[in-house]
Amino acid sequence: AMVKKLVAKPGFEVACLVVIVANAILVGIEVDVSSEQRLNEISPIFDICNYIFTAIYIAEIIAKVFAGGFKEYACSPDSSWNWFDLIIAVSSMIEIVLEKLFEALAPELGGNQLRIFRLLRMTRITCGIRIVRVLRYIRSLRTLIHSIASTLKSLTWTLFLLVIIFYGFGIAIAQGVVDHCRQEAIEANADLNAVPKCSSAELQLFWTSVPVAMFILFKSVSGGISWHSVQQPLAETSPINSMLFTVYIAFTYFAVLNVVTGIFCQNAIESASSDKEIATMLHLANKEKYVRDMRTFFQEIDEDQSDEITIDEFIRMLRDPKMNAYLESFDIDVGDAWMLFKLIDNDGSGVIDIEEFVTGFLQLRGQAKAVQIAKLSYENKATRRAMEELLAMIDEHIGVLGDRLAPGGLARQRHSRSSLASRMSLRSSCVSRMG
Repeated sequence: AMVKKLVAKPGFEVACLVVIVANAILVGIEVDVSSEQRLNEISPIFDICNYIFTAIYIAEIIAKVFAGGFKEYACSPDSSWNWFDLIIAVSSMIEIVLEKLFEALAPELGGNQLRIFRLLRMTRITCGIRIVRVLRYIRSLRTLIHSIASTLKSLTWTLFLLVIIFYGFGIAIAQGVVDHCRQEAIEANADLNAVPKCSSAELQLFWTSVPVAMFILFKSVSGGISWHSVQQPLAETSPINSMLFTVYIAFTYFAVLNVVTGIFCQNAIESASSDKEIATMLHLANKEKYVRDMRTFFQEIDEDQSDEITIDEFIRMLRDPKMNAYLESFDIDVGDAWMLFKLIDNDGSGVIDIEEFVTGFLQLRGQAKAVQIAKLSYENKATRRAMEELLAMIDEHIGVLGDRLAPGGLARQRHSRSSLASRMSLRSSCVSRMG
């Protein structure tokens, strides 16, 4: 029970986050320091800290398993993160074992020491991966990663479209350049079968091969190279080649990339809005902000600082254009002040305290929700059933009372039954009109 309470505390996650960040910083310092030192000169403090961090990770996993059981650890909604933590801890333990094994066998390895050391360094990749665990505890980063992951499908098709564009323009430009260079070779060698050879080194480097031309087109729109520097050699070959490259730049920049950016943004927004955890976080954040604003608004209305608002103060508030605009910004209709006051005053005391004020406006903001309409329909049906039962009971008692008081015999009873039937018909008509 004590371990479960410890794991459930917010400070536990904060402590884990601090440990992860400290470990990542230490690994970066170790890499920088070791890059300027010999292997036997590296301080053992880094290894000791690595052992400590590994022990903390293992203790964290053991605490979570003890708190909720292994089934909950392995199958809970956070099971993917739990398994990731377990993999990181196991890989860290393997790294430590390999280090100790390397130290024990170093004298016997001879010339293979460098190869074994490189293998050992590969295991240190897990130290850098540990920083990924920060995403588990910082929800804003998880939102960004989730949004980026949701755009991967669009990214795949975008790259496919760009490859098609690069290939089409690359073939057209490369063909024009090859024809120009072939003509130059024919004129220089007086041979109709001469191999195309460009007189310009830049032209030969950039535009005589389709794969290279595609790569140049990619670099031109991604900032890898100035498109002016690769367009100038084309201008020497033919105005058509230069114009074709200009059309490619304009089309890719102003059409393709802008449309792709818009699709990425739309996918990221839809992904963020469809994620339950993110939607819950945004809803709670908006609700907390609204409650804070309403409490501040209440203090401004409460002129006598009595922590209660009377009907007079409420009406004066609604007469203020700024107050009206403020409430309408929350989609609250302020047309009927008296009705609005009665709706907020739940206990009917004639005054509104701060809790009634906040709760009332929280329920009244925006349009009617489906659940509110369903609740109203349910209450209406319940009222109709209660009215039907009450009218039936009244009719029954009136009929019995009439039979007892009437001096007539059977004819009187029939007349009473006829009256009862007419009253039932009238009751049904009234109830149907209520519905």
